[in-house]
Amino acid sequence: TDRADPAEAAAILFARHYAEQLDHYDPESLKNLRQYYRDAQVAEILAQVRAITLGSLAGNTLDAVLGRLRRNRVSAT
Repeated sequence: TDRADPAEAAAILFARHYAEQLDHYDPESLKNLRQYYRDAQVAEILAQVRAITLGSLAGNTLDAVLGRLRRNRVSAT
């Protein structure tokens, strides 16, 4: 069947919630994860989501800096 695994769905929803709230997530969302995962697994999911968020923010920042540098070089010529 094409039904989503409830544990996987809970992890995806948590990751989405975390990304939208930028580390100001609802503690109930972690409680929900613990219905499906052990504490060590929840800690790993949280660490992975934080790493993905950090990578995304760093990438966006670097992209913005590079974009500004490129525009400044073009406008200076």
